[in-house]
Amino acid sequence: MRKAKPRHFFNAKVVGADCGDDNPWCLLASSMKRITAILEFARNVRLLPKHFALRKYGSTSVRRLRDDVYKIPKLSSVECNTYWRAIALTHLRVRSPAAPSSTSPTPSTCLSASTRSCSLEEYLKEPFGNVLLMRHALAPGGGDPSGFKLNDCSTQRNLNSAGLQQATNAGKLIASTFSKAGVPLRTSIYTSQWCRCRDTATQIANVMGNEYSVVEEWGLNSFYQPSLGYTRDMCVTRLNDSLLAELDRDDSRNATNGKRTQTLLVTHYVTLGALSGITTSSGGVVALDTRTRQARELTGGFT
Repeated sequence: MRKAKPRHFFNAKVVGADCGDDNPWCLLASSMKRITAILEFARNVRLLPKHFALRKYGSTSVRRLRDDVYKIPKLSSVECNTYWRAIALTHLRVRSPAAPSSTSPTPSTCLSASTRSCSLEEYLKEPFGNVLLMRHALAPGGGDPSGFKLNDCSTQRNLNSAGLQQATNAGKLIASTFSKAGVPLRTSIYTSQWCRCRDTATQIANVMGNEYSVVEEWGLNSFYQPSLGYTRDMCVTRLNDSLLAELDRDDSRNATNGKRTQTLLVTHYVTLGALSGITTSSGGVVALDTRTRQARELTGGFT
């Protein structure tokens, strides 16, 4: 059987019987219609260096990505071919010892549902997202009183005893279910600067253990009352350009089961809705994919 030459990998006709099993370019050619998905998968499982971000390479610039791979210092042509062969074989599910089955992406049952919600149990089996957007725990009332000061909790609407207990329960739920399911969780919990969000995040971190810390992010602040200094455009732009972009770049997976690392963000009703298109009650959690922006509310324990 005649094997296709690497220079033909852009030719869509180089498939089937003309495609050698050990030729990565040829295998890649047979899936040109899905090249974007292949590149995204490659970045997710770290088959390529971190700086090979998907947004840098569109479906029409595969040759540029290939050329950049070959420019990696101290990376031989054999190693380059290994990268590409693993990408092509894994995504196309070709039977071969070279295909890393442990990190093969599996369609999430959460995304196949017609509703905008998914049980926590089902999500942990196949987490499609990498961010957990949590609305702060119960703080009776709406908005904030006049005289609001960001650094003075006495001027704000705060958690009541039920809210503190709700946050504690959320921490216990996360601690007991995520590790059991083999789902990694970042030790940094990001929060709005509002006291009710910081208190929710702090309560969860205290339950989770000493390795967890709370990090303030003003992009998560409330814009429900623009007079307090924050608008929707300010907050959403800030998150998209900084925190969410960073989490997208640093997207990682469990080396054993391929499940994505989750990052908890504690925020407000309006902010959560602006990012996910979903609204939830106090203490509710929405799973979000920072790349596709697909989102589902997680049911079964948080509220």
